[in-house]
Amino acid sequence: MTVEVVATLAGMSSSRTEALTPSQVRSARAALRALGRAGMAECDVDGQWAIRADASAEHAQSSATAYRCVHDQVVEERCEYRAGGVSQWSVQQAAELKANRAREQAWWDGLEAPERAERRRARQEEFAGLSVVEQERVKIELAERRVRAGVDEAARHDAWVDGHTMDAWVRRSIERQYRYQRLPEPLQQAKAAAWQRHRERFGIARGTPLATSRREHAAALPSTAAGRDEEFLLVDSGGRTTRRDVETG
Repeated sequence: MTVEVVATLAGMSSSRTEALTPSQVRSARAALRALGRAGMAECDVDGQWAIRADASAEHAQSSATAYRCVHDQVVEERCEYRAGGVSQWSVQQAAELKANRAREQAWWDGLEAPERAERRRARQEEFAGLSVVEQERVKIELAERRVRAGVDEAARHDAWVDGHTMDAWVRRSIERQYRYQRLPEPLQQAKAAAWQRHRERFGIARGTPLATSRREHAAALPSTAAGRDEEFLLVDSGGRTTRRDVETG
């Protein structure tokens, strides 16, 4: 049989009438050569391949040795896992995940500030367009990815909260409160429940000492709905709207 016939019989193409691609022919030829080295196939001077029933003694011995090595490694890793130990594979995986995260962070840090801002804005808009369930899934996936890279998710969140300046923290609080209060009540409840599940899943506290202090300070902000709306308009305008604009309508 020719290489093309063997590849077709092996199911490498979608149908027996479909022509093989050059890549499929190369893959089939490489597989046949490997079988030939193992003594399980042979090719004559006309390029016709024939299958042999038995592998060579040398191949059988090397295969048995390779199998024993893999078997022993799997048994060892299973024992370590059941005993609560850490396998070499797990150590290497953790190291690679940390290195990959470092590369990603270096790439991000290398971007110009306007490009970072634009990418952040685009992702925020994309996230905002998701349903509550989809948002929760994305947050879990991102958090689990950071955890696998060795990041303490609870500590990371606390550091992010405390990393805001007082002005930025107040602005963010006003914006969140403004948008939350304008959601339908069922959606408010769904978002609150999703955030609570996320906290419990990753051990995130309800606040830091600094955040508590800021909340006490923010208590002096306008407490009426009209007052909050005015403050939000002033903050959300980015300086384009003045208090006089609000007062005069």
